[in-house]
Amino acid sequence: MELVVGQSLDEVIGSDGLGLSKVFEIGIAAADALASAHANEIIHRDLKPANIIVTAEGDVKVIDFGLAAAMPAQSPAGDSVTQIAPLTVEGAVMGTVPYMSPEQLRGSSVDQRSDLFALGVVLFELATGQRPFVGRSQADVSSSILNLEPASLTAIQPGLPRHLGRIIARCLEKDPARRYHSAIDLRNELQNLQREVDSGSHGDSGSSSSVTTAPTPAAASGARYWSARSTPGAIALIALIVLAALLWRNFAPTTRDNTGELAGQDVLAAPPNSIAVLPFANTSPDVEQEYFSDGVAEELLNLLARIPELRVAARTSSFSFKGKNLELPEIARRLGVAHVLEGSVRRDRDQVRVTAQLVRAQDGFNVWSRTYDRTLDDIFAIQDEIAGDVVSQLKVTLLGESPQVIERDAGAFALYLQARDLARRRTAEGFEQSLILGNRALEIDPEYVEVLVMIASVYANQADYGLRPRDEGFSLARASASKALAIDPDCAMAHGSLGWIARSYDKDMATSARHYERALALEPLNHTILANATSLVLSLGRVEEAIALGEHIIARDPVDPSGHTNLGLAYLQAGQWDDATTRFRTALELSPDGLSLRYLIGLGLLMGGDATAALAEFTQEADEEYRTKGSALALYALGEQEQSDNKLQVLKQQWGEAWPSEVAQVYAWISEADSAFTWLDRSIAISESGLSEQSQQPFFHPLHSDPRWPEFRRRTGTTQEQLDSIQFRLNVPE
Repeated sequence: MELVVGQSLDEVIGSDGLGLSKVFEIGIAAADALASAHANEIIHRDLKPANIIVTAEGDVKVIDFGLAAAMPAQSPAGDSVTQIAPLTVEGAVMGTVPYMSPEQLRGSSVDQRSDLFALGVVLFELATGQRPFVGRSQADVSSSILNLEPASLTAIQPGLPRHLGRIIARCLEKDPARRYHSAIDLRNELQNLQREVDSGSHGDSGSSSSVTTAPTPAAASGARYWSARSTPGAIALIALIVLAALLWRNFAPTTRDNTGELAGQDVLAAPPNSIAVLPFANTSPDVEQEYFSDGVAEELLNLLARIPELRVAARTSSFSFKGKNLELPEIARRLGVAHVLEGSVRRDRDQVRVTAQLVRAQDGFNVWSRTYDRTLDDIFAIQDEIAGDVVSQLKVTLLGESPQVIERDAGAFALYLQARDLARRRTAEGFEQSLILGNRALEIDPEYVEVLVMIASVYANQADYGLRPRDEGFSLARASASKALAIDPDCAMAHGSLGWIARSYDKDMATSARHYERALALEPLNHTILANATSLVLSLGRVEEAIALGEHIIARDPVDPSGHTNLGLAYLQAGQWDDATTRFRTALELSPDGLSLRYLIGLGLLMGGDATAALAEFTQEADEEYRTKGSALALYALGEQEQSDNKLQVLKQQWGEAWPSEVAQVYAWISEADSAFTWLDRSIAISESGLSEQSQQPFFHPLHSDPRWPEFRRRTGTTQEQLDSIQFRLNVPE
């Protein structure tokens, strides 16, 4: 073995390819290298532009045989039927998706013809600058390879010889038996065509003179290789190939993903046990089945998230990339994960096909893939199998038993997924339809606790959105969550729902703490419960814990604006104005139309002493109430008392009856204590939502020395003694 200096093809292939002469030069040399490997009964299995190096001297090297495997024994000469068991376990797939053969994608047996398919993809890319099989996701690309024919080579580049298209098309045949039998056959075809083109006798209507020749790539980086000039006996042992692969990794330059984009350094630094589950593509005949494909992916995410040894990106962040044209390495970089699980779901009546792929984000390498053709009743077993395979592939050692999906009636499960999807639309119609479908699921399975918890959430949201009387909504929510807990006392989400009801409706922080503590004991990594528990921790005045919890949440859910907003509120309560403003700005970048974010940014600036900048933010706030309140605060700080008072009068007239604490905050800020306490009394009288947080608000700092302040805190259950009496043991996950 030697250390070779050169440049990989993926670094130099332009949008129009490399020109005909380079197609011949590189294609013939690569075919020679494969022929040498195949003669030693070695299959590469991961041939792609990143693994083909052109040296400064113009030599072509095929490198990185890290996935190479022994070739299966062949039948007598001329018979291409494999006679022994597959090289890989049936259903297990390794390689880089855009260059994988159909048999690789299916996890079937592979032989040398799989390498020829990959070389055909590389030749197509060299000739046109495009890949023959494309898609917005790995699942789409896989589907294209399995089901679609590539575009005609000459349709993309009319100047190319027609016979070159024929040669490459034969490499890309779906059926291995229709491809070239050996790399030598392919090399000979390319050499013959090259001679015809050079002599002008190839007879194609396209003129080779119209195709430009790209310059030889300049020397770039070091890599270990398999040379096209190796003799058949140069390397005979698989162990030596594995060693070469290990050495390659030590010399490897910055890698690229399978689309040619550079992988970010954040991906390289991500913990190896970290993973994001993206929404699965809906390949069902009915486009309305998208809720089902999304639901299956989410249930799988929830299952993996229950494994403490894995670091799983939260659903809000992972699903936020749905429909966005971003490559996997960029998604992984934003989520801070090393691996991505994606796939597709096809449902046709009671039949379901689930395809899942585990991809290494650093280089787009397909670590594992499998397709499941089952009945709908088997959907739960499929989830268990995928989770088990993911754990195995990530080489995670579990300290306890792997969590299992609770099997439900398949029809009820489908109704639940659809109901949950509708509820998340947060519209009046969506809530109502969600309740209808949820109750239909309960008719099939009355003990479906996840449905009961979802229904509780819908009732509470209807109450909060003013779509149902508050007392009625929370009463129905409590009944549904309590029923779920009666069926399953260890249902973490049911405890979480009751914790939310106790805090936001009952104003009973002690009961809320008991439920949240139990919920987190059952599922310490449940993101929804952790996020809701953060507000309780803030109400208890335990700001440092709230900040630590908020930082943990955004590490797992980095592109969810609500996580950054909640952490900003914790910083605000701690008096860390700059940190708060930074978090609110991040939330605004993630959600440019998010209500209250301009107001919150302004609040951080105002508290930090920059009233002018704060006013500029307040005036851009879309929510009229917050815009009016913020302007009143900033104008007062700027000495514009009359304008400030005008804004305050509008605030009182339009929103004072429903939200008296908002008016009280402005009066406290402008040091009118009597008026502030008058409006705080009104807030207590109507049992305004959020009373337990008022004592922690920075607006009220001027009132802390007033003798009426301790009495207000006593009436709202927020004296330090009352807060300290509430036991809430919280361990921030690592």
